Amino acid sequence: MALFFLILTVFWGSLLGMAIPVEVSLGISSSEVAVVVNIVDPQSVIVGEAYASKRGIPASQVISLNFTVAQNLPRAAFLPLKAQLDAALPASVQALVLTWLWPFSVDCMSVTSAFAFGFNTSFCGQCTPTAPSPFFNSTSTRPFTDFGVRPSFLLAGWSAQSALRTLEAGIAADGTHPKGDGFAFRTFDVARSVRFQEFQLAAAEMVGRVNQTYEDCRAPNCSDWGYLVNRKNVLTYWQSIARVANLTTNTFLPGAVGDHLTSYGGILTNTSGQMPCLEFTEAGATASFGTVVEPCNFCQKFPDPSVFWPFYYAGGTLVEAYWKSVEWPGEGLFVGEPLARPYGAQIAGMATMNASLGGALLVRLNHTLPLGQYALRMCSGGTGVVGCGVGVVEVKFSVALLLEEEGGPADDQGAAAAAAFVSTNTTTIVKTRGGTHEFLFPGLAHLAGPQAAPDSRILLQCLHLAAAAPAHPTSESDPDGCPPITSAAVPLTEPPF
Repeated sequence: MALFFLILTVFWGSLLGMAIPVEVSLGISSSEVAVVVNIVDPQSVIVGEAYASKRGIPASQVISLNFTVAQNLPRAAFLPLKAQLDAALPASVQALVLTWLWPFSVDCMSVTSAFAFGFNTSFCGQCTPTAPSPFFNSTSTRPFTDFGVRPSFLLAGWSAQSALRTLEAGIAADGTHPKGDGFAFRTFDVARSVRFQEFQLAAAEMVGRVNQTYEDCRAPNCSDWGYLVNRKNVLTYWQSIARVANLTTNTFLPGAVGDHLTSYGGILTNTSGQMPCLEFTEAGATASFGTVVEPCNFCQKFPDPSVFWPFYYAGGTLVEAYWKSVEWPGEGLFVGEPLARPYGAQIAGMATMNASLGGALLVRLNHTLPLGQYALRMCSGGTGVVGCGVGVVEVKFSVALLLEEEGGPADDQGAAAAAAFVSTNTTTIVKTRGGTHEFLFPGLAHLAGPQAAPDSRILLQCLHLAAAAPAHPTSESDPDGCPPITSAAVPLTEPPF
């Protein structure tokens, strides 16, 4: 999540003390990500150094490990590496970026899930259900703080240069608010088309926001013959076949996502008989997904576009939106650039001490905040949570409870829903004035007083969104839909053609 220093604004009323810059974090930011490098893999070293430099990752959060470069990292070799990594990471780190091509698996788990959860056979099931992710469809923006889980991405490429192109695509996506096109295909391959109801729901919920098209290519009038050819401005591409033809003829926008439901998309070789998911990022997408063992066609083991889109469009990073869209991710590999955030809003303003309002801390932003739970923290130096350690001032408040439209009362239903977010010992007033937010924190004026350090800053950090995304759609009513948990799923090892 990009952070934006707030610009100086002249406030009404008598001001004392100094103007303090404020940062706003609506999701996982670069200061909350760690880069994991395999020092015996030259590609990993190159990509890790570039990622840390271009994304501003603190040097203390670039962690070097040493392990054999092979397709699979055995459990016995993984466990001490995970312990070494955990010991080196501060509690503020919420997500990981792994910077190699191989390994892509830890025995029956994907390498991204193994580093996220730790190795646990409950996340392995092949043709049975596996352990759910607590981050699935969650309003949390702090997965490690809330669940003890650090969602991970593998920034991989067939070469270091192609991995760096994916990184550049993620950086180029930030704040662009693209109006591109999304595509989802149901094909003659019934076993691989089990997400079709999720495709339909995603298309319906994004009407008026992005052009998300669902095509049923079992019908003779399918306009694209089951795959895209020479399309421009592709933003999402959800497929239902083992190998996606003509992928490189299309142009993907920065921040684009593409994946296909098949058994071995997460096996990053060209030997499985199925297309590796890495081909999506090689063709220009910023992220993709595939499984590293036979999962059978449980759609809970694959990204759900109807859950992905609300979080991505609300300003979430790719690591948040993509991980939140997979209910059973233990066998699934997340590939790409995790911090891409095309729908992030720029928020700017300042904080001051206002004597005419009872000596309160006054914060004015030039954009409104999404409804949700926030923490106000006093910091010194750095960006993000850097410099906001134990013992600093922290006040939790909720925009949903305290929002007043030009002095009017907050909505009662919204107030009740958010009541649990509010600190019991701090009163906070939030008003909107012509598209801005004004926050008044009584009793905190000293934060902007003469004694404030020259490098002081205030962080407004979103902890939870106000409401959950739509629930995972049920498919009990359609025999061709996502198999119910009690039903036998179908192996996907044999390509349809």
